[in-house]
Amino acid sequence: MRELFQRDEAIDDAKRSELADIIRSNNENYTDVENAVVDRVRDQLDSIPDSSFEKFESPDHLVHMEGFHKGGKNGIPRASTVLDEEICACAAWSYPLETRHEIKAFFADGGVESAVTVHNSHYVTGQQLRDFNIPTFSPREFVARSVWRWESETELLLVTESCLAEQYPIRPGIVRASVTTLRKFERLDPVGEIPQTRITWTQQPDMGGFIPSKAVRGAAVGQMMYVSTMRKRFDKSPAIDAASNLRLVTIIQNHDDDEYTEEEEEILTSGLKHFDNFREQKGKDVKMGSRLTTAKLAYEDGDRLAFGYATTMNVVRATYPSAYKIIDAGSGFTKLEYVIHPDSGGVIPAIVMRQIMGSNLEHVSHARRHLQSLRGLEDWDAKDGEAIGEVLVTKTDAEEHHGKGETKVEARVRETMEKQKGLKELGQKHEWFKVLLAKVVANKLRPAGDSKAKLCNMSVKEANVIGGALASCIAANLTAPAAVDEWILRYPAMGELEREYVWFRPMMDTIAQRLLESVSWGLKMRLYTGAGLSTLDLISDLYMIYTYATTGQQGAALSLAIMVGVCLLLQLIFVYMNTRRGPKLTMVKEMLIVLSGTA
Repeated sequence: MRELFQRDEAIDDAKRSELADIIRSNNENYTDVENAVVDRVRDQLDSIPDSSFEKFESPDHLVHMEGFHKGGKNGIPRASTVLDEEICACAAWSYPLETRHEIKAFFADGGVESAVTVHNSHYVTGQQLRDFNIPTFSPREFVARSVWRWESETELLLVTESCLAEQYPIRPGIVRASVTTLRKFERLDPVGEIPQTRITWTQQPDMGGFIPSKAVRGAAVGQMMYVSTMRKRFDKSPAIDAASNLRLVTIIQNHDDDEYTEEEEEILTSGLKHFDNFREQKGKDVKMGSRLTTAKLAYEDGDRLAFGYATTMNVVRATYPSAYKIIDAGSGFTKLEYVIHPDSGGVIPAIVMRQIMGSNLEHVSHARRHLQSLRGLEDWDAKDGEAIGEVLVTKTDAEEHHGKGETKVEARVRETMEKQKGLKELGQKHEWFKVLLAKVVANKLRPAGDSKAKLCNMSVKEANVIGGALASCIAANLTAPAAVDEWILRYPAMGELEREYVWFRPMMDTIAQRLLESVSWGLKMRLYTGAGLSTLDLISDLYMIYTYATTGQQGAALSLAIMVGVCLLLQLIFVYMNTRRGPKLTMVKEMLIVLSGTA
C-alpha cells in the first residue's frame, strides 16, 4: 500500500521549498557558536591557493574536479560547476534535511544508521553509520553539524564540521571518522530567464585509519560526483539551448544580405564549391547509426597523399573545410546537407579515413535528433514516430553511466524521455509509458502475459506485461508490421494508443523492424524460414515433374526438369569455383546443401 500511495518526491520538494523560502527571507539570527563554525570552516578550506590543487579527470565534463592539497591526512577534493537554478533552491537541496529520497539512497548504499537533530532553521546536527563490508575495516560513524549563512547578497555558505554530541556517544567497535565540508554558492547573471548559481564544493575527510592513496583518490572522485548529481538535478540545458537557438533565429530572420564583408562572401563561395566538387566525384555509401540519415564518401586522387606542414611542436597542421546547406523542403520540413573536405596533412589509409569521416558525418544525425527533441507532442506525425523509433534503438552515452539498479536500456529510455519534449509530455500524462518503452526496447524473449487493461486504468505492472510481450510477437511473425499487428490487437490499451496518436504505430513498426534485424534469434528465424521455403520449393518442383510424367505430359515434365537441373548445376559450379582451393570436405558439404534445396 505504501508503494501505491507514496508521494515521497512531492513531500521532499515541499520541505526543500519551505527551506528555500526561509533562506530567501534572510531573517536568521546566529549565535557566537554558529558563527564560529562557519568562520572556522571558511578559513580552513576557502583560503587554500589554487596552485595547491591537482586537476582530476572528471566523469562529467561540465564539472571541474581537482584535489589533494599537500596538507591534510586524506587530501582535500574540490569540485565546481554552474547550476541552472536560483541560489536559495540550490542551497535548500544541499542542506541535510533527511528527506525520504536521501534516506532511501543512504541505506541502499550500505548505510546502517542515520539521524538528524534540528536546532533551528539554519543549524542541524547529523549522525550516519556506514559499514563498507570490507574485511578488517571497521564501520565508520560520522557526527557533524551543518550551518548555512549569507556572506553577501550574492554569496551563501553551507558548512559541515565534525563535532562531539551527547546524543551520539562514541561506541566500542565503531571508528569515529570526521569530515569538514564547505559548499559555497554564488549568484551569477541569468541566461535569458534561467537563473544561474555557481557551487564550489570542498571537503577534508578523515576516515580514521590508513587508506592507500589510490583508494583515496578513487573515493574522492566518487564524492565529487555529488556536484554532478546537483548539476543534473537542476539541468535546464534544453531550455537554455532553445533560448539560444531562438535568438539566432531572430538574428537570421532580421539579417540583411548586404551585411556581409568581401572576406565573408569569399568564405561562403568557397564553402558552396565543396558541394559541387563532391558531386563530381564517385561516392560510396557510408553506414550511419540512423536510417534517416544518408551519407556518402568520395576520394580525390591526391587526398591520401596530401601533405601539410609541421609546427615546432611536431604537430601536423591539418585543414577541415566544411559547409552546410539548409533547404526549406516545404510543409514545415527542412533538409540539411553537410559536406566536409578534410586534409589530414599526411597519408591516411582508406579504411581509417572511412571510419573518421563516418563519425563526422554523424553530426547530421545529431542535428536531426536535437531538432526532433524540440517538437511538442501536438506537432507529431507519422515521420516523428519513425524518428523516435530510431532514437530509442540507438545506443547512447547514458548507457555507460546508468544508475545503480538500472539497466543500460532503461538508462537509454530514461534519457530519451527526458530530452524529447514530446515523450516528456506523454510521460507526464502516462507515468507507465517509460516502463512500457523500456520493456519493448529490451526485447527479452519470454512467454507473453495477458492484459485486458484499458488506457484509462493502465499501471506500471500492466506496462511491464504488455511491453515484454512484443518480443514473442516478433519471434512468431516473419515481418515487423505483422508482429506489431498481433501485439496491438492482443492488448486493448495499445489499440487505444494507436487510435489516439498517429505516430504510435510508425514508432512501433520502426522499433520492431530494428529489433528483428539486430537480435540473433531474429536472424536465425529468417535464415531457417528462408531455407525451409527453398527446400519446399524444390520438393514441389520434383512433385510436379513426377505428376506431369505420370499423366502423359512428358514435354512439361522434361521442361521443368531441365529448368531445375540447370539451376542446380549453376549453383554447383559456383560452389566449385569458390571452394576449389579449400578442403574437399568443405566443397562436398556446400554441394550437399545446394542439392538439398536450402541454398
